Amino acid sequence: LPWNWFRTTTQVEALAARYQKDLIGLTLAELPQRPRFVFCATDLVFGVNWVFERDEVGDYQAGHFRPEPSWPAAYAVAASSCFPPVFDPWIPPVKPGQLSGGIYPSGPKRDKLVASNRLSDGGVYDNMGTEPVWKDHKIVLVSDGGAPFRFEASKTPLRRLGRYLSIVGNQSSSLRKRWLISNFESKIMSGTYWGITGDTDSYPQPDTVGYSTDVVEGFISRIRTDLDCFTEGEIAVLENHGYLLAEAAVKSYVSHLVSIEQAPTIPHPTWIDGDLVKETLKDSHKRRLFRLGR
Repeated sequence: LPWNWFRTTTQVEALAARYQKDLIGLTLAELPQRPRFVFCATDLVFGVNWVFERDEVGDYQAGHFRPEPSWPAAYAVAASSCFPPVFDPWIPPVKPGQLSGGIYPSGPKRDKLVASNRLSDGGVYDNMGTEPVWKDHKIVLVSDGGAPFRFEASKTPLRRLGRYLSIVGNQSSSLRKRWLISNFESKIMSGTYWGITGDTDSYPQPDTVGYSTDVVEGFISRIRTDLDCFTEGEIAVLENHGYLLAEAAVKSYVSHLVSIEQAPTIPHPTWIDGDLVKETLKDSHKRRLFRLGR
């Protein structure tokens, strides 16, 4: 890297460049029309959900614009990865005049606000990503990988500050989850929900393969959520858990979506053994500086 790289490139720009190189080299315009991809970030000026889509970027307050064909999809992934305070918010390269259709009154104040916009992790506003779809889609399927709220004491001022923020975030997430499930139960909406803390035994679909409650509660749901990379075993177990929960949830509550009946396929059969999972994940809840998957 050139000696002045860190002076001229922000953390988020570097993250976007890495995503574009190693994760997704497509532009937004190159995303398929179906399925429809919607990447969510949080507009820190107006406090609402900001979306990146194939043909549209923006939010209902600031307005939307059609992205240039060269806009990388990595922009969207990076903006939604700006988890505070590790990554500073991303400054979208958009001028106020490019955005139109927002409900905020036009004028100098609006232009000043839009010009100072910053984008952060989409989970700051909507941790389950339901905002873009729940109002106008007939069926909503929600996969929630958010870490569960932990009961713990905070003995220092800095930890107490973090605890305040965690409680506020947990309250918002819990309200959305209760609202979603109550709408499913009352038939206002059709769909289903599965989360990392759930187990397949809690769904009415019989004979569903999955991890036991003690493995889920004691090991899988406690896997750290930070910038550390996962080990091969952690990746395999999380993929298994997600696939098997989705299988149980969909067959239990929206079985009409399943057109072909067949036994569930376990992505990583070796990693379904409970004892192996416990041994592999025994330290996965620990956060260590520069751990790097070990």
